[in-house]
Amino acid sequence: MATLGGRLQTLAAHHLFGPALRCHTTFTGLSSMTTKVASFTPDVASFAPDVASFARNGFLAPLPLLQPAELLELRSCIDHAERHKFAGRLPPQWVNAALYYEPIWRLVVKNERLLEIAGRIFGSNDILHLSSTVFTKPPLDKDALDPPKRVGYHQDLLKWNLTPGKVLTCWLAVDDADVENGCLHVVPGTHAQGKCMDHTTNYDPSNVLMAYQDIEPVLFGGLDAVVPLPLTAGTASLHDGYTVHGSPPNMSPTRRRCGVTVQLIPAEVHVGPFLYTEEGMNTETVTEDDWRKPIMVSGNVDAIVGRTDLLPAPF
Repeated sequence: MATLGGRLQTLAAHHLFGPALRCHTTFTGLSSMTTKVASFTPDVASFAPDVASFARNGFLAPLPLLQPAELLELRSCIDHAERHKFAGRLPPQWVNAALYYEPIWRLVVKNERLLEIAGRIFGSNDILHLSSTVFTKPPLDKDALDPPKRVGYHQDLLKWNLTPGKVLTCWLAVDDADVENGCLHVVPGTHAQGKCMDHTTNYDPSNVLMAYQDIEPVLFGGLDAVVPLPLTAGTASLHDGYTVHGSPPNMSPTRRRCGVTVQLIPAEVHVGPFLYTEEGMNTETVTEDDWRKPIMVSGNVDAIVGRTDLLPAPF
């Protein structure tokens, strides 16, 4: 049978994304409901993820993904882009950076450890990239006119129009992320019903989400139900598309908080029409019309025979 590398490598040589740049206590879900902060010793080689915990709680953290040299390469690539592409300040959301910067694609999207775990969660190694984003919160500037940025509590699947509704989000820390500088927070178990809660979409200059999505805490049990997921740089968290999550502003006066997310979907999932509309969109963080870019990253190309909605790999 044809392999992914054999039949997509030719397509990758003629990719659609323009010039590519090559820049020079273990807490797996909620094993203890009394533990509110994750702590761990990263060990990429020996880590054994508790997939059953993911199924129960809707998230998994921490997941060691990068060796020190890999982390250095990834951070150097993003820092280079910050200096030369963004004039010294990364935007709150840098959408689909992985399609243009080879180290981000290789080290995050194509990370073998991530794809192996995703395959176990999905029950299939036929996996597509849906999107990838560099999220950045600069150190707190008390003199700034705009409020510090946060991510409203939301469920990823609200507006993504995926059939069936299956998606896995990986949040990889480029910098150390903790409560002070605005690490990811999740609400365990909110994925269980397999449906989206009511979201508000009111204009809020502090909320970086594309439609200003936010869920009133009373709908998910209040802020006491929220669990922060501190991560050491090079480690990651995973969460289900229905898991409620968000993050507070960076309140550190000295430390940036930067992370790369990648959304993965099983090859059975089809991407429907774009549901975001220009009216009410967060123009500060939206950089393209449809940021969903389904690209096969793992498995056998026979799983996608006949599909016309997929893009070739950028590298």
